[in-house]
Amino acid sequence: MKELKENEIAVPVVKKKSKSWVLIIALVSVLIVVGLYATGQISVGTHQTQPDKYSPELERLISAKLEEAKLITQRPDYLPEIMFSEINKECPFPEDFYEVMEMYRWNWIDEFSEKITECHWKQPEWTENFETMTVPELQHPPENRMFISSPAVFPRQAWITLVKPKTIMAQTIEPYHEFDKKVWVHTGLWGVDYIAIGLHPIFLSKADLEGKYNVQQKEGILSDPETAKKYFEISFDPNEFILSPSFPIYEWNYKKEITVHIKIDTKVPDGVYILGFETGLPSKELDDKCISDYGMPSLSGARAGCYSSYHSSIAYSGRRFIQFVEIKSE
Repeated sequence: MKELKENEIAVPVVKKKSKSWVLIIALVSVLIVVGLYATGQISVGTHQTQPDKYSPELERLISAKLEEAKLITQRPDYLPEIMFSEINKECPFPEDFYEVMEMYRWNWIDEFSEKITECHWKQPEWTENFETMTVPELQHPPENRMFISSPAVFPRQAWITLVKPKTIMAQTIEPYHEFDKKVWVHTGLWGVDYIAIGLHPIFLSKADLEGKYNVQQKEGILSDPETAKKYFEISFDPNEFILSPSFPIYEWNYKKEITVHIKIDTKVPDGVYILGFETGLPSKELDDKCISDYGMPSLSGARAGCYSSYHSSIAYSGRRFIQFVEIKSE
């Protein structure tokens, strides 16, 4: 199975609001639900103005999904429980896991909600298609294969539209608008080694918006990366880390929560800007620490270790989180 199969787009949400700008929508992969539909505000992604009132059928559908999720309070026995034993030592499977996951998927809560605890996002199921795509692969691991770890990012994309007010007293305009996003980077399928990873800013000239639910897919969205570099600052906390193996046991540090902080100069011209991060080389110091702590893996794959990008022809790079930022004036 290709690594990207177990990653799907999830809910992107803004944490902070600026007095000078109005946050209209922060959404990529979920249906727009009660709060946003009721506002009748402007478009999400490539859609036109949303209706003033959400469909009652939509609310019934979401409510039914949540009621179903409430009934599932334990992890199904689709995999040996020992695979989750290291996570369970610190975080027993939350009884409300599926309910919270559905609320997150349908945008009833955002990633900063107190309902989403570490014991929720640490679970391997905290992805879009774990049960339908990853579980069947894990149930029938291939034989005589050397497993090589690789990172994965969830969610892969986020979209936000920001509107600048038409008239504001000059002295009240804040010089910068800032917001945070949360994403999760984890060791992917068949990850038997430790990986030292660094996150590197990217500014893209072109990217595809992956459609899901009522967010229309759009190919070839264009951006000016040089303008983006001039008006945007992006940072990550943490910006480098070591991921633990995810196979045959999910070790505690197989997944890390990343806060993406984006700072925008309010003089930015209108347009769509594409930025984010790409996984790649960590600092040499962290890579050396990884090797010192865990050793090098054996060539046969019989012994796990730190698979170093500095000492290997295989570089663990190219896994991206892409943030589309649409700037519009009133």
